[in-house]
Amino acid sequence: MVQELQAIVDLETILGQANIAHLLPEDDLKLISTRVIKEYKIDKDSNQEWTKKTEDAMKIAKQIVEIKNTPWPGASNVKYPLITVAAIQFAARAYPAIVSNRQVVKGKIIGSDQGIPSTNGSGQIQVDEQGQVIFQVPPGAKRDRADRIANHMSYQFLEEMEEWEDETDSLLHGLPVVGMLFRKVFFNPELGRNQSRVLWPSQVIVNSEAKSLATAPRITEIVNLYPYQMEERKRAALWLDVDIPLKEEEESLEEFIEQHTRIDMDGDGYPEPYIVTVHVESGELVRIAPNFESGSILSGPSGIRKITPTEFYVPYRMFPDPDGGFYGIGFGHLMLPISETVDTLINQLIDAGTLANRGGGFIGRGIRMKKGETAFKIGEYKTVDVGVGSLRDNILPLPVKEPSNVLFLLLGLLIDAAKDISSVQDVTTGKLPQAQQPTTTLALIEQGEMVFSGIFKRIHRALKKEMDLLYKLNAKFLTDQEYFTVLDDTQAIARADYGNDVAVVPVSDPNMISSGVKEKRAELLMGQIGNPFISGAEVTKRFLDAIGVENPEELIVTPQPDPQVLIDIGRLENDRMRAEATVQETRAKVVDLMTQAVKNLADAKDRNNDKDINQLIGTVALFVNYIGALDVRSQGVAATPGNQEVSGLIEGQGAGNALPGVPASGLA
Repeated sequence: MVQELQAIVDLETILGQANIAHLLPEDDLKLISTRVIKEYKIDKDSNQEWTKKTEDAMKIAKQIVEIKNTPWPGASNVKYPLITVAAIQFAARAYPAIVSNRQVVKGKIIGSDQGIPSTNGSGQIQVDEQGQVIFQVPPGAKRDRADRIANHMSYQFLEEMEEWEDETDSLLHGLPVVGMLFRKVFFNPELGRNQSRVLWPSQVIVNSEAKSLATAPRITEIVNLYPYQMEERKRAALWLDVDIPLKEEEESLEEFIEQHTRIDMDGDGYPEPYIVTVHVESGELVRIAPNFESGSILSGPSGIRKITPTEFYVPYRMFPDPDGGFYGIGFGHLMLPISETVDTLINQLIDAGTLANRGGGFIGRGIRMKKGETAFKIGEYKTVDVGVGSLRDNILPLPVKEPSNVLFLLLGLLIDAAKDISSVQDVTTGKLPQAQQPTTTLALIEQGEMVFSGIFKRIHRALKKEMDLLYKLNAKFLTDQEYFTVLDDTQAIARADYGNDVAVVPVSDPNMISSGVKEKRAELLMGQIGNPFISGAEVTKRFLDAIGVENPEELIVTPQPDPQVLIDIGRLENDRMRAEATVQETRAKVVDLMTQAVKNLADAKDRNNDKDINQLIGTVALFVNYIGALDVRSQGVAATPGNQEVSGLIEGQGAGNALPGVPASGLA
């Protein structure tokens, strides 16, 4: 802060407290409150132009019709639903792509999943009686845990957090209009569970010059509370017990701001992250909560180096601002000028038609008839007295033109341009041209949805960020063991399951937003069944998912192998084991003979018998080569022809005592 606080509070006292405002004197509280409100207004003013366009776009999207008094009272005031149709079409594609079934989260393992072997005190890997490795963590344990986490988080999004799916629907309808919405993910102690709320840009204020939420100097959330909610927070000791002047209307909402900002409470020159709650109208500060934990503090040689604040908000953008501003833009911003022009043209055409149809004009004095309006019945004729000239000469209609064909053509041009911006073409809304090949139609649909695909990738990234925040909340607030139900199957999850070696991603594919394209790709994938490198069961499951079959795992069966094939496999395995035993037995006998040869070599050296020494050295070398050949053979590789000589010697086929001091009894 520009002006230093009077009180100094150490971080150990701050951590873990729900409200540290009671630790500060009143002058410090007023100083902080004044700064928070001032900076909130600065950030709000920086977004005035964007906010004005957003409000205008929302009025048009909601088809709000106001009374129009030009060119005359009650003139036509039609609102053509360009923005409305664009928003509905986008939501109709995006919503089922995100929530296509009861699984919205997919687990992703980080690192190897080969297991961790058990070791003894000397670091050697332990094996059981059958020679199998004993695992401390079995292979595939990460995959099982990732699937369990995915099931649990999908259950949270769709069942436990009962507001999530409805608010996702609302988000996808509002995002195309305003271009920017927020999700706040937090643990709600009042509900005793995690919560995810959609916040509109009027509820979350960030300076327009900020590049991201992570680098923004502050984030301000507008919170409207009833008096009884304020009293509940006081009684729970979450707020200071201060008098807040209320509006005259009974049980009216009071506006508060919760600003995520930084304040140097410990006086070391580095401001720490806090959440400050202030009543806007009176400026009363009711709460200061630390927005960091001990694990987020990084220290350096000179003290605290960095403190990372806890994240709560996830921004969802339709399009990034071309000027680099923080708030995104939507169809409402892009199509607002065209939409206003289209409305003007439509109303001009209607007003022109109204003038042409209503008639009116001047009547000369040569016609004698009653004054006032004259009404006609069908087939009726009126009698009039014509004095001078004919009846036609005494009546002059107003010179009004019929609706302009040029304006009508211009109207069509502008509507087509708006459709190009939003990719709402006839072929993507279900209106197919006649006599067109299906392949051409599919290509047009895929081309028309390129804009939607780019937007959906941004939504996919934001959704992953939201899942990451929920993952962290589970790692912090989940009980030691919790049970949840998926497809009538009760499963267990624990806080310890949420480790650093598993990540979560959305099940939705950011590259496919059209069910038609998904089905086409699934059909192509089905052609790979039978490929030895591709799982047929997984291909079948993905195909059933693409065509919208519920619970596809219930339809997939594991094929049973041919019994004769199992018998043949068993016979081959027995033959392999017998051959392996023969090789090992032969190796043991060779080792014994080589040991005897080495002993005889030592005796020959004692006798200084050069002839025996040279012969025994060659014999030992042959034994070494033969043992190597046996080891290769035990791995399924045939012995080399060069080892046949030692084989013959060992089997006693040499003349007489081929190896001095070595029995010629052979190895049979």
